[in-house]
Amino acid sequence: MKTIIGINRNKKVTNEYACNKHILATGMSGAGKSTAIRNCAVQQITMNRKILQINYHGDESIRNFISETEISYKRIDVSKTGIPVHLFSSFEGEQEDNKTIINRTVSLLSKTVDLTFFQRNAVQKAIESILENHNSLCQGIEAVRRSLEEQHTTGAKQAIEKLYPFFDSNVLYEGNMFDDKYNIIEIDLNGFEYDFQNILMNFLMDYIFRLAEKGMFREQGLTLMIDEVQNLTYKPNSPINLLLNESRKHNVQLLMATPSLNKRGMEVLTQCGMCLFFKPIAKDTKKVAEMIDAKDVKRYSQRLSVLKKGEFLAVGGFNNKINHDEPKRLSTYFPQKISKSTTKMDISV
Repeated sequence: MKTIIGINRNKKVTNEYACNKHILATGMSGAGKSTAIRNCAVQQITMNRKILQINYHGDESIRNFISETEISYKRIDVSKTGIPVHLFSSFEGEQEDNKTIINRTVSLLSKTVDLTFFQRNAVQKAIESILENHNSLCQGIEAVRRSLEEQHTTGAKQAIEKLYPFFDSNVLYEGNMFDDKYNIIEIDLNGFEYDFQNILMNFLMDYIFRLAEKGMFREQGLTLMIDEVQNLTYKPNSPINLLLNESRKHNVQLLMATPSLNKRGMEVLTQCGMCLFFKPIAKDTKKVAEMIDAKDVKRYSQRLSVLKKGEFLAVGGFNNKINHDEPKRLSTYFPQKISKSTTKMDISV
């Protein structure tokens, strides 16, 4: 899964010797970081990997960079249709009993909105009731609210309050997000308030990790493209941490972009095999230079400050065998637009 990350002196530079295939791009707005990770994602399409793009603000879809082709594409406008997930059923190819399904769904919702013991118990009873009454399965997450209302307990009422954003839009329904028919899936979170976008994002990351644990992506692979990655939760056992650390055995690659990160977030994301540092905002220059090399902050502050749009300092394992760890100044690589005749992308160096 060698990816061209940029151009140096007219030569393609790849992440061939990186410790893992995750790529993080960070820098000020308009510097080119989103373009860089999108171009990395486009390359994965020719490798027949499944691509999932999570779009916060209605930004340009990766689909726009692919010509008419046999590659299939599905866009999920979450504010209009919701997200198809396995709420009350087994994962694809699995034969799970009701207890396993209940525990998984309760855990997903509980971790996402931080349910207390009594609230969690109320949600568990609600889902148990839903599985006994198969007629309510088609109602999606709304079925959980209705079942909670029938309990008339404090825990149930509090659970409804915490899960209200899910219920208000009935944003989750029974289905399979990763239908085999589609190579590219775009999840558009535009149309929701910022706080609920973050809640949904953390739910999705946890859900995707659980699918990965079941081996759902081991054969074809999944490339997950996320802009605005600063919105994720970075606790020690958070889904983003787990995906970063266990991706090799699950065949999941993360392509991420962010304008800035708090200290904990950067500690997590610098585990990426390749970090692309675009020009930061002035007040962050020293902080970013310290991430690159704490012993030579002055030098890297200067190098960062003179970067032009589309240029970045790359840190990781490159295709050349000399000075793997020495940051390189690269310019963004633009792959050819994928067309029906495109079967293999040239990544020779």
